[in-house]
Amino acid sequence: MPAATQWRTFELRLGAHPDRATLDLRPLAKSTGGTVRGGAGDDSLSLHGGASAIGVRVLGEAGNDHIALSWTEAPRLRRSVVDAPLFGPPFRRSTPAFLVGSGGPGDDVLEVTAPTTHNRPLLVREIRNTRPTGNYRDGSVRQFLLSGGDGDDLLIGNAGPDELDGGNGNDRIVARGGGPDVLKGGRGDDRIELDGSAPIDGVRIDCGPGDDTLVLNGHRAPPGDHACETVLP
Repeated sequence: MPAATQWRTFELRLGAHPDRATLDLRPLAKSTGGTVRGGAGDDSLSLHGGASAIGVRVLGEAGNDHIALSWTEAPRLRRSVVDAPLFGPPFRRSTPAFLVGSGGPGDDVLEVTAPTTHNRPLLVREIRNTRPTGNYRDGSVRQFLLSGGDGDDLLIGNAGPDELDGGNGNDRIVARGGGPDVLKGGRGDDRIELDGSAPIDGVRIDCGPGDDTLVLNGHRAPPGDHACETVLP
C-alpha cells in the first residue's frame, strides 16, 4: 500500500463463518475512522495501528472471537481539534479511544499485543464526533478501549491508558499498568488482576455486580469503592 494513501473512513464486513483477518494501517497517511465486523462465527481479527490510526473499531460480533490490537506509536495530533468518529455503540458511555475492540456475544479474547510509546491519555481541546454521542471538549483520549460483551471473556491491556470492560459474564481482566487504566468487571463473577511487572498509577476499578475477585499482585488497593468481594494481595 503506498505511503500516501488516505482513507476518510472504511468498513470491512466478514461473512457468517469463522474468519481470519489482519489489517495493517501503519502505511496510511491519514485514517479518521473505520470498522471491521467479524460477523457470526469464531473469528480471529488483528489490527496494527500506527501514527495515523484514529477512531478504528474491531467488532467480533457473535461467536468465540479473538481480537488483537497493536499500536506502534501515538497519533500525530497536529491540531488541538480532532475531527474523527472515535467510537459508536456499544461505547457510548466510555472514554473516547483511538482503537477500540468489542467481542460481542460469545467467550472472547481481546488483547493488546504490542507496547505503547505513551503512558498517559492524549489531551485534546475538542473531538468532533460525527456519531450521536456528541462532542468531547477539554478531555483526554485513551489509546485502547476493549469491551467483552456477553460471555466469559478474557481482556488483556498494555502498559498505557486502557479502558477494559468485561460486560456480562464471568470475565478475567488483566491490567499491565503503566497508565491510568479504567477496569470494569460488569455483571458476573469476574477476576481483575493487576500485573505485578509494571507500576499501577491512577487505576480505577469497578468490579460490578457479582462475586468478584481483585488480585493486587503486590500493589496497593486503589482508593475508593471498587465493589470487589474478595481482595488478594
